[in-house]
Amino acid sequence: MEWRKETDSAIPTELLSSITNGLFVNPMSEPERVIHPADELASALMGSASKLKLKVGDGEMEFDKPSKITNKTTVV
Repeated sequence: MEWRKETDSAIPTELLSSITNGLFVNPMSEPERVIHPADELASALMGSASKLKLKVGDGEMEFDKPSKITNKTTVV
């Protein structure tokens, strides 16, 4: 109503769609799972391997689950 009063025209559909985007989304639905690009790269490189060892500088990092690299790493 304010838009029509100020501009004497209808609200542009682009503006209306951006304002109402997601307005009727069910909040109880499960959000889309986002996979970090590092996880995708590790999965693509490792395939079905069971362990990954990387040399980082003077140390070595070992990952036991290549399908999902967690924050827990073992530095040897």
